[in-house]
Amino acid sequence: DHDATHGDVVEFEGNDVPTIDIEVVADSAGGVNIAVRTTNYTIAPRSASTEHAEGEGHFHLYIDGEKVLRFYNEWIYFAGVTEGDVEIMVELSANDHRAYARDGDRLYAMTTFSVPDHTHDAHSHDEPIEVEFAGPVPTLSVEVLPDLKSGYNAFIKVDGIVLSGDHASQEPVDGEGHLNIYVNGQKIGRLYGGATHIGALPEGDL
Repeated sequence: DHDATHGDVVEFEGNDVPTIDIEVVADSAGGVNIAVRTTNYTIAPRSASTEHAEGEGHFHLYIDGEKVLRFYNEWIYFAGVTEGDVEIMVELSANDHRAYARDGDRLYAMTTFSVPDHTHDAHSHDEPIEVEFAGPVPTLSVEVLPDLKSGYNAFIKVDGIVLSGDHASQEPVDGEGHLNIYVNGQKIGRLYGGATHIGALPEGDL
């Protein structure tokens, strides 16, 4: 019973109630890619952990009933699943992290996905493979700010490349790709959009 086990809710009071749907695809490098589609909903990463504003917010990801992270983009990669059936749920969250609800029913999408077996024989996750970019070189800038509740939020501005999970871990598509996030040289995640929450960072200069 999700209503009984996962925190507080905030009732959506307007007539244009948000909707949410998800599609899950296995990634050939392991893990899954999740596409989230919504209506009547504004993803507001810079408002995360601030006061509630109806129709704004972000997403919470649950795996087998356990909340594992929050995210701010319409695509997300999640590596923490293994072979077999897994229940994947994405919930609409308000800026203040309460779950959106209508008449007491939470607004979420959920599916059971069969994760295929994955082996590492055909590739290495540790050695990046370079591909020549045709056209002007994309530019990046990064801003990292403390989150008012916990951890940090990173905001990435990208020009010259489309961020998408549509062809992740497949043959290169010129002008399309994703971001890899590193802290002190160690990769901590894959990103398909311009904002992400980082749970914790070590003290000092990074």
